[in-house]
Amino acid sequence: MADIIHEAEEHMAEWGHFDTVLSEDISHEDALYITRAARELAFNRQVAAIAVFTISGRTARMMSKARPGVPILAFTTQPTTLRKMSMYWGVRPFIVPHVDTVEDMLEQVRRTITESTELQPGQEVVLVAGFPIGAMRSANFLLLHEV
Repeated sequence: MADIIHEAEEHMAEWGHFDTVLSEDISHEDALYITRAARELAFNRQVAAIAVFTISGRTARMMSKARPGVPILAFTTQPTTLRKMSMYWGVRPFIVPHVDTVEDMLEQVRRTITESTELQPGQEVVLVAGFPIGAMRSANFLLLHEV
């Protein structure tokens, strides 16, 4: 049993909850702090969900590791990313068309929430994405939005 615990502890940065352990390779990234801020907003403002726009699924994975306690709606244009994200804790992935503006992102969130979830118009959602919108970039943008 001690060997199993020792082995698991050696891999906490890869597998564990990032609230307790920070991997040196991500500790300086904006995406880490953005996902933490989204988790805090979800808790303190009692938002209904966190909406993540991602190409690779990395931001959704980081959000999943944060365990925000609300659904994580992950939007991607990539079918392979959709399949990968379906295995992440708390993540509900959706395929969406490519968007280039914040307004288009908000419309995708609104449409998906009203058509595919039990969330209601008027509830707040935290939006996480890379900016500028449409560019392949790590999460560095957070928006609190009422649907």
